[in-house]
Amino acid sequence: MNTDIVIQNADPWSVSYFRNHSVPYNLNRQLLSTSTGLARATRPFAMKIRSDMRVDGLGFLELFNCFPKRNPNWQVFGERVVICDLLTQHPWRTGFAFSPSDWFTFGKTDDVRLMWAAQMDSNHEVARYFEDRPRPSPWRMPEMISRYNAEQYIWLHALRTHAPVSFNHGWDASASNKRLAELAFANNLVIADESRLGVRFCKYRPNRLARLVCYTHQDWLDLYQRYCDPAYPAGWMMSKWSRHVIRLAEIFARKACLRLPKHLRWLSGPLGRNE
Repeated sequence: MNTDIVIQNADPWSVSYFRNHSVPYNLNRQLLSTSTGLARATRPFAMKIRSDMRVDGLGFLELFNCFPKRNPNWQVFGERVVICDLLTQHPWRTGFAFSPSDWFTFGKTDDVRLMWAAQMDSNHEVARYFEDRPRPSPWRMPEMISRYNAEQYIWLHALRTHAPVSFNHGWDASASNKRLAELAFANNLVIADESRLGVRFCKYRPNRLARLVCYTHQDWLDLYQRYCDPAYPAGWMMSKWSRHVIRLAEIFARKACLRLPKHLRWLSGPLGRNE
């Protein structure tokens, strides 16, 4: 790989955010490597991408220019930032709000910097937050003890530079928080799959359960139409019956996941992956 600048950071290390299993909470590593890289960026646009991904096309450039309408509320970035759909969790399907994928980010440099401007988790307080605190109910992953997942922590910081967000922990997904999460996604992001972006995930392949609980590009188009541009032809609208069938399939997949041993559940879906 040809590079102009190579930055080598001291490893800030990580701790496990599962009680009895070693699942690294790599938030500090992400924040340090990304922020130091973006600090050296000098051009109008910037891309944050994992080192185990490939760029095969320029679809992300076309997507950046395709959606000009904005809602007057919750314009956090100057322009939308383009991200991938994999691991961008759908709050109405998972109960996990404010959790956009952190694998790929493209946009105006200042906007990408703002998206990644969160402070590091000093003393791993967020990672081990519920180690010695009672967890609220419901708490759907018994072994998980972090206050937020890494994606939530990063995204909430960006949103809170604009206005307060009352979101006390990762499962604090009230109906109002879910609607705010939708508006923030519609107004500040473009969410698309790897083929539309022109990127390839070389290390991980998405499994079916992950696809069920994550936003698709069509889901995001529906949000864009609902919150930003009512005249936009968002595409085929599923009938109520069709949505019912898909919902039943989601419930079945989730129940199948819950039959796995506790320490393997995080492997079957998007939760907990912040390598």
